[in-house]
Amino acid sequence: MNLKQMLEQRATLAAEIQRQAEAMNAENATITAETEERWAKVNADYDALSKRIEIAQRAELVSGQQGQRDDRRSDAPGREDRRADPAGRDEPVTDETRGLALQGWLREQNGMGMEDRHRAACEAVGLNANARQLQFGVYGTSDLNRVASCFRSAHPGVAIREARDAQSHLDIARGAALVPVGFVNSLELAMLQFGTVMQAAEIIRTEGGGDLPWPTANDTGNKGAIVGENTPAGREKINFGAQVWKASKFTSKTVLIPNELLEDSPINLLSILPEILGERIGRIMEEKFTTGAGGAGQPEGIVNGSTQGLQAASPTAFTADELLSLQHSVDPAYRMGAAWMMNDQTVLAIRKLKDGEGRYLWQSGMETGAPDRLLGHPVFTNQEMPTIAASAKPIVFGDLSKYKVRQVREVVVHRLEHFLESDQIGFVAFMRADGKVLNAGTNPIKHLVMNT
Repeated sequence: MNLKQMLEQRATLAAEIQRQAEAMNAENATITAETEERWAKVNADYDALSKRIEIAQRAELVSGQQGQRDDRRSDAPGREDRRADPAGRDEPVTDETRGLALQGWLREQNGMGMEDRHRAACEAVGLNANARQLQFGVYGTSDLNRVASCFRSAHPGVAIREARDAQSHLDIARGAALVPVGFVNSLELAMLQFGTVMQAAEIIRTEGGGDLPWPTANDTGNKGAIVGENTPAGREKINFGAQVWKASKFTSKTVLIPNELLEDSPINLLSILPEILGERIGRIMEEKFTTGAGGAGQPEGIVNGSTQGLQAASPTAFTADELLSLQHSVDPAYRMGAAWMMNDQTVLAIRKLKDGEGRYLWQSGMETGAPDRLLGHPVFTNQEMPTIAASAKPIVFGDLSKYKVRQVREVVVHRLEHFLESDQIGFVAFMRADGKVLNAGTNPIKHLVMNT
C-alpha cells in the first residue's frame, strides 16, 4: 500500500471514529461490550496506520531533503554545510562556527574589529561582515508547516522537543546563508512557541509583500439533477469572490545587548539574540492573529473572523451541553480535523465539567504525548483568547487550518548605534505578515459568546 492509499484509508477510519463517537455520545445511548470492542478496534487500526504513515512520510521527507541539499551544493557556492580545509579534508560547519560568524559581524559593526577566527567563520557561512543589516530568507511554506505540525500533534510538554528535532532536518531558503542557520532555527521556533494561532493555522510564506488574493466560491446551495434523453442539463450560477491578504509590518522593538556579550561565548550570542527577537514578534503576532480587528494596518484575528455558533445562557459560565451545541453548530465537513482554542482559565473551567454519567469531558494527553482533547478534538491553549466574562467570546471551535497566516519570507535585522553611551548595542527585527479566516460563506470556525 502506497502513501496515498494509506492516507485515504486513515481518512475512512477517522470518519468511522467520529461516527462511533457521536453514536456513543448521543442522548440515551447504551454502550455495550460489543460497542466498546468496535471502538477499541477502530482506534487501534487508526493508530497502527498512523504509525505506518509517519514512517513513510519520514522516508519521503529525508529523500526529498537529500535531493535538495545535493542541488544546493551543485549550484549555490557558499551555501554548503561543509567546506574543504587546506589539507583537502571536509570540515563541518558547526554551531560554534555559525556563532563565531554572527559574533564577528556584530564586532565589526560595533567598531571592535574581528579576529582571524571570526573572519574564517564568516567565510565559511558566507556572511558579509561589512553589511549594515542582516537580511535573510527563512523556511519556506512546506518546511515551516512541518515544524508547526509538531506543535499540533504533540502534548505541549513534548512539542518543543519534537519541533527542535524536526528543525534539525530542515534547510533554510536558498540565499539565507547570510546568517548562521542556528539563528534562523531559534527565530522560527521562538515565533511558533509563542504563537498558538500559527501552530494551528495554515502558514503561507511568499517571496514578496504584494497583495495575495485567495479565490472563494460557495456552491453548497446547488446540486445536480436527473434529466431525460435529449434534455438540456441546465445550469446554476456560481458567485466567485476573493479574500486578500496584505502584509502588515511587525517589529520586535529594539533589543539592547551589552557589549560584554560580544566577548562572551559565540554560542550564547547565537541563542540569546534570535530567541528574544523571535519571542517578541511571536507575541505581537499571537495578539493580532487572535483578536485583531482587521482593516487597515492589522490582521483580522481568529476570534473576530469566526461566526457565532452559540450564546451561553449565563454571562459567567457555560455547560457541557452548550459545548456540545457549539461543536455541532459547525458543519460536519469541518469537524473532521477540527480543534478548540481557548485561554488557560477557560481550560480550567472545562476540566471541571462532567457529562451525565459523571465522567470528565476533558481528556489529558500527557501520558501518551498527544494533545489534550475535548469531546474528541484537540485543544490549543492561547493566552490571548478572551477570558470568561459578559459578552466575551472565550472559545472558538472548527477547522482552525481555515485561518490563513501569510508571511513575507524575508526578515530584516538592523543594528542601532544610539546606545553606545551605555555600552550597549541595539538590534531590531522586522517581519511582514497578515492573517484572516478563509470563509467562502460556509463558516468553518465558530465561537461561543457569553450572555450579556
